[in-house]
Amino acid sequence: MDYTIISPIQDYDWRSEFKVEFIDKQNELNNYFSKINILYRRLSRKYKISYNEMVILYILKKSTPCTQKDICINWELPKQTVNTIIKNLEKKQYLFFDFADNQKEKIITLSSEGEEYISNIINDIIRMESIAYEKIGEDKCSLVLEIIREFYTYLEEEFENLGGENNE
Repeated sequence: MDYTIISPIQDYDWRSEFKVEFIDKQNELNNYFSKINILYRRLSRKYKISYNEMVILYILKKSTPCTQKDICINWELPKQTVNTIIKNLEKKQYLFFDFADNQKEKIITLSSEGEEYISNIINDIIRMESIAYEKIGEDKCSLVLEIIREFYTYLEEEFENLGGENNE
C-alpha cells in the first residue's frame, strides 16, 4: 500500500492570492525583527550570559515584582529554563523569594548584589535602546508602536481563526 501524504500546503500557490509586494514587505519586516533579536543575542554573548538569562534579567529590572510563573506566561519561556536561571541567580545571592499574598507563589526579589549585577548589564541595554529611540524621535516611535500593536492584533485574530492554541 502507498501511504503518500500530500500536504495542502505543498500545492498552495500563495503568490496567486496575495500581492507579491505585500509578501516582500512582510519578508523584510520579519528580517528586521530577526536582526533586532540577533543584536540582543550578540549583546548577551558580550556579557557571557545566555540570551534567556539576559531576558530574565531585563524582566527583573523592568517588571518587579514578578514570579517565575509571570515570566513563563508573559514571555513564553519554558518553566525549566526559567527555574534553572532563577536558581542559579539565587545561588549567586542575586535574588531571594518572598511569598505572595496567596502564599503559593513566590515573588522574586533582587538583593543589593543582584541589583548591582543587573544594573551593569541591563542599564547598557536600556541606554542603547533609549539612544536609538531618541534618534528616531518620539512621534515615529509612537507610530511604530501603534502599527506593530495593530499588526499583532490582526495577526492574533488570524492565528485564532486557524485554530491556534490559546496562550492560557
